[in-house]
Formats: sequence, structure tokens, C-alpha cells
Amino acid sequence: MTRRYNYVDPDYDLDIFEDEGYMAKDRDIWVSDGMLKTVITDDSRSNYSPEIQFMYDLVNIIINGDYIEYNKIFTAEYFENADEDDLRERFTMQQLFQIEIEYVDRWEAGGFSYSDIMLTYRIRNNNGTFRNDLDYNDDGYIPVVYRLVTDKEGTIRARGLMTHYQYRTGLYYD
Repeated sequence: MTRRYNYVDPDYDLDIFEDEGYMAKDRDIWVSDGMLKTVITDDSRSNYSPEIQFMYDLVNIIINGDYIEYNKIFTAEYFENADEDDLRERFTMQQLFQIEIEYVDRWEAGGFSYSDIMLTYRIRNNNGTFRNDLDYNDDGYIPVVYRLVTDKEGTIRARGLMTHYQYRTGLYYD
């Protein structure tokens, strides 16, 4: 069972980039291979795989509260199999910090390339509009794993999403 928290009322007009407390946090997006961590930026993103670039863009979509673009990252199959908690309606700008992207697994099957990528972050002043399984305080995190699928044309979409705890069980995906 997912833990639920009570949150403050969301402020959809808040520009988090004007919040000095948030701007003082480590907002770099780190890429880890399990041993070495590097920072990915707009200038360096071309040095990374298309999947990591996809995740970098995804982090920025979340930070900017762009729920329309967020929902576009998923495959039609994802929405067919999603439950109510998986569908994202409007969410505010998210004060993500201590952000890390890491490959968990990669393989090819049926002409498609699959990548499981773990995304870890904390949310300062979480209001529950994006993640309602994390407390309001910025001291907790639950990593999530996105299962990406790349077709022959190179289009990347997320086929699945789960917490890292679910992922480790091996029972979540087909």
C-alpha cells in the first residue's frame, strides 16, 4: 500500500526559479554508471545516449510543471494498463534537487531496444501534485524506474513506470 500524506494547497502560479531556497539547492542533473557520476547540461547533453537525453528532458519537464508534455512521453500501452494513480493531470512546477539518472538494464527484443533507467531526486516543498508518495519535507526520496522503448526510427517513449522497490521484485513488468 502506498503511503499518502497531507499537503499544503498547491500554488500553480509559483515560479520556483524565483525561490532563493530552491535556487540554493543542488539542482544539477547527475548521470551515474554505478561508479562514476557526471553532470549533464544543455551544452553537454549530446555526449550522452539518446535514452539519457530523453531522461534529462523528462526531468526538465517535471521541474517546469509541464503535465501536457509529461503525458506525451508514454506509449499508448502504458495508458491502457495504467491505474488512476499513474495518470497525470495538472501538476505544479516541481522543486527537484539532488537529481540522478542511472541505467539499470538494457536489452533488445522484437526489433525494439529497451532501457530501464532509474531516476532519483528529492522534492523541496512537495505539494503532492506530482508525487503523492513523498512527504512535504525534502528529506525523503523513492527512486523510480522508467522503462523506455526505442523503435526502429529512434523514437523513445516510456512503456512503464514503477518505484525502484517494485522494480527490484521482478514481478512488476511482463
